[in-house]
Amino acid sequence: MEALAGRAGVSKRTLYLRYSSPAEVAVALVGVIDDQTLPIPDTGSLRGDFHALALGMVALLNESLFGRIAVPLLAYVHQEPKTAAAVHAHLERRRRLISVVMDRAVERGELPASADRRALLDALLAPFYFRHLVTREPVDEDFAHRVADAVLDGASAYIEERTR
Repeated sequence: MEALAGRAGVSKRTLYLRYSSPAEVAVALVGVIDDQTLPIPDTGSLRGDFHALALGMVALLNESLFGRIAVPLLAYVHQEPKTAAAVHAHLERRRRLISVVMDRAVERGELPASADRRALLDALLAPFYFRHLVTREPVDEDFAHRVADAVLDGASAYIEERTR
């Protein structure tokens, strides 16, 4: 925190008035990176929007600072309650922003209003984190398209079966 305060040209006390831990600073930084790297798409279709979100995840993990700090930051979630709370708040904010994509899909008739939007979004994003954090396999555009299609094809089959 001392180095960060020095670089920002403020006192450590000033920094601690806004952020209670270095992890909170990191989560705030992730929020800025997320907003710049993962814009909320509006392609005119749920499939197009999911592909755009998936490609945004490729950029987030491969081209932004988040990809480099994700492992230690997310590991710290299990050790520090303040970090866990900050990460949770950030994820909930992103879910609310991205839910607009599914709201539009409901309006267009692509999704039933009863669709579990949270599960759908988690199914889209989880494979990226799994590869980045666990298997360390490449996260590339081909993978992004395969994930988006698999999630939507699976969701379509599930919804079709439930509405029969």
